[in-house]
Amino acid sequence: MHHKISIIILSLFFFSFVACDSTKRVRLDKAKTPAGYGQADFEVKIFQFGKESPVEGGQVYLQKEPFTIVLIGKYLDGIYSHTSFKENPTFSNPATKPVIESLASRVMAETAFNGDQELMASDDAYCYWFLDDSKSWHRLNRAFRVEEYTFLEKDVAQVWFIEDEKAVKLKELEENLFLYFFVAEENGKISKGDYIKVIWN
Repeated sequence: MHHKISIIILSLFFFSFVACDSTKRVRLDKAKTPAGYGQADFEVKIFQFGKESPVEGGQVYLQKEPFTIVLIGKYLDGIYSHTSFKENPTFSNPATKPVIESLASRVMAETAFNGDQELMASDDAYCYWFLDDSKSWHRLNRAFRVEEYTFLEKDVAQVWFIEDEKAVKLKELEENLFLYFFVAEENGKISKGDYIKVIWN
């Protein structure tokens, strides 16, 4: 992504600024140009205890305590997310750009503004985290734009098991998490993806 260093600085600054004021859930500045469908580039950052946890080799080490996922993209309207406790060889290979059949019909409905601070886990379903200027809500804790950059921030304190219909706090989890974030073409073909394994310390 162009101007990578500048984006990192912006992300750290705005993460600190917005996180300290829970009343400012949504901060919007009009992007100069709308994103082309499935064409936006993005970066993923993980924060815990107020500082960034480095992602190296597709892995990040975290304690079983709340953390925050920060997605940063240029001309970005939204990103698909997938949370599972099983490694998916297709997603874990960055050179692979699979086509997900019937992607739109496999998107789960999360609560507005992520009041429960949770990730929804499923082996074959997805979530869509977006910022739509025409809507007064989104599915994140914070979502805003700074010029052409979009920031999507989701706090995580528990995981909702779709099949079992129950929530489990992070400190009670026994398995590592596998996170996959991607943008896709209209036919479901992934054009950009980032795969992260969360390993508990």
